[in-house]
Amino acid sequence: MRDTRELDEAVNRLADRLRAAPQSQLRQGAAAEGLALARELAALAQRLEGAPEVRVMPDAGVFAVGDQLAVAVQPRSGPSCSTKTSPTTAT
Repeated sequence: MRDTRELDEAVNRLADRLRAAPQSQLRQGAAAEGLALARELAALAQRLEGAPEVRVMPDAGVFAVGDQLAVAVQPRSGPSCSTKTSPTTAT
């Protein structure tokens, strides 16, 4: 597995900037560019994971694009993930 810390940090810095950006800046194209990058990163991750079909990240609006970008670089979990969860017991 490749070390992606630098990419993760750079994308998260950009996501933070988009979250803090004023609405006018987001509407002037920052949100569209951020969404395009989030979609590209998500599609790349899906292809690397061997997804049979690449799903397109939806447009959740200008105020969500920072979060969408951050999600696009987060580690994936699923059936192929080696993490195990222990069952919780009710007390």
